Amino acid sequence: MRQPPRLDEERADRRGDGLDPYELLEEVTWDGGAPEVGVPGVEVVRSRLAGVRLTGLELVDLQLLDVVLVDCELSGAILAGARFERVVFTRCRMSGVVATELQALDVRFDDCQMDQAWLRASRLDRCEVVDCDLRGADLYDARITRSAFRRCDLTEVDVTGSECDAVSLHGSTVDRLKGAASLQGLTIGSDQLVPLALPILAAQRIRVDDDPPDLTEQ
Repeated sequence: MRQPPRLDEERADRRGDGLDPYELLEEVTWDGGAPEVGVPGVEVVRSRLAGVRLTGLELVDLQLLDVVLVDCELSGAILAGARFERVVFTRCRMSGVVATELQALDVRFDDCQMDQAWLRASRLDRCEVVDCDLRGADLYDARITRSAFRRCDLTEVDVTGSECDAVSLHGSTVDRLKGAASLQGLTIGSDQLVPLALPILAAQRIRVDDDPPDLTEQ
């Protein structure tokens, strides 16, 4: 079962927009921040971010521990090597975010825009992705365990080489998944059977055609 963030009721207000390399933000509330330059190694602990704009910034090795993010903008941000633990993203825009090798434990994405997200080689454990748009996202070589994608748009998501264990996709759109033939360890609803089976059959060069080919008479 996913563990929620552990936040204290009393937090200091975070002033200013900028970030310093390897800065530690601990027990703060940050409303509407908009850094202009990305920096490496930022760590945010037991904090709440609302309306913070990180569009297109490079925040390599970002660490979030016990953090809630609401209405934040991360589209096009580069978060390679990020580590998230007990984090909730709500109504955040993350289109085209680059989070290769993300390590995520007990993370929830709720009503987030994540189309074209680049999550290659990510490791997601006890994660919940709910009512999110992941169209065209890249999960190549990802490892996903004990997680759920509920009512998400997974159209044309690339799952080539991904490993899943105890992952449910109930209520999600699974049309035209790329690399679906390699998937195991999933639980789906009966309404998802056909759209998920089609790319698997195509990968095995199995055609579905109610009209049999003509036989050649000898």
